[in-house]
Amino acid sequence: MGLAARIAKAVLLGILEGALLILGYAYLLPWATSKVLGPYAEGLHPIQLTQTYLATIGIILGLSTAARALEGTVFSPILRSSSALFAYLVYVYYIGINRMVEVTLRGSTYVEKIRFDLLPIAASAAIFLLAPSVVLPFISYFERLAEE
Repeated sequence: MGLAARIAKAVLLGILEGALLILGYAYLLPWATSKVLGPYAEGLHPIQLTQTYLATIGIILGLSTAARALEGTVFSPILRSSSALFAYLVYVYYIGINRMVEVTLRGSTYVEKIRFDLLPIAASAAIFLLAPSVVLPFISYFERLAEE
């Protein structure tokens, strides 16, 4: 495989990997959060495509493409972890905008309104999704080093 073909493959796989991160953290996770809390919450709004949001998406795509292009070097796990962290920050940014959620519980004789901050709950839950994305690139890199 020639150099141009390897670079094209790395760029294509990097863009695909970044697109999957964006799809997961920027669209599916906020969508799932709003679907779970949607019937009860009045404070969740859809994602707005602002310039900051689009710049962050570009950074995620760039980092994942660079990580694929530098496969086998020490920079690859660092860049992969950074792209996962940026994707997580997109989700935290979304939750930070919609952080105050008001839940209304209606009974036959009462109406109870509860207002709470969603950011600590959602960010803590999303950490469990983020941890493998940050740790696994380093583990695979060190395994590859141990085999050589």
